[in-house]
Amino acid sequence: MRLWLTLTAALLAAPAMAQDNALQPSPTWEDLRGAVMDLDADPPQDATVLDLDAPSRAHDAAIVPIRLTQAPDAPAIDALTLVIDENPAPVAAEYAFGAA
Repeated sequence: MRLWLTLTAALLAAPAMAQDNALQPSPTWEDLRGAVMDLDADPPQDATVLDLDAPSRAHDAAIVPIRLTQAPDAPAIDALTLVIDENPAPVAAEYAFGAA
């Protein structure tokens, strides 16, 4: 079975797994989730599969540090789409991964 993990603004705008993340769901994300990602519900959030580290607000919109970390024993990720709500171009990146 092919595993698709979609990293989206859900990780940026959903209730955080970490206590210090102040970001919350937004009406914009609700619209984008269906329109851009064709999802009825938020994608699963599991930091043991893929963990995202990003600032809640960028100091410089041209340079935003985003770190993705996956444990060696986590399920394979075939594709990833990074969606940032409230961004003029919400689909910030699309990746397709091959065998390592």
